[in-house]
Amino acid sequence: MQLADRADSVDPLLIEPLWAKADAAALLGEDQRAFDLFVQATARQPKNPQTWLQAGEFALRHQCWRLAYTYLERYTELDPRARAGDGADDKDRALRLVNAGRNACGS
Repeated sequence: MQLADRADSVDPLLIEPLWAKADAAALLGEDQRAFDLFVQATARQPKNPQTWLQAGEFALRHQCWRLAYTYLERYTELDPRARAGDGADDKDRALRLVNAGRNACGS
């Protein structure tokens, strides 16, 4: 985590240190902190589809269907060549769950 903090301070435009910190937070069971770091990456590089994919996949793994759909939809908008296995199917799955009334995380 210290190495990621140092890399982040050297080049604040990099997203990889945020991802490293998010992964570390998730391993420590700090899911909200991890998600906040993935979201911070989308703000840092909003035109990078991978930032949106990472946030969306994290939300999907934690059954936050509406959040997952929002981030994965943006991912597919930014990367129109997104293949089904790269988040496009997950976006459709999240939308089906939202439409079925499963809107909140874990509901």
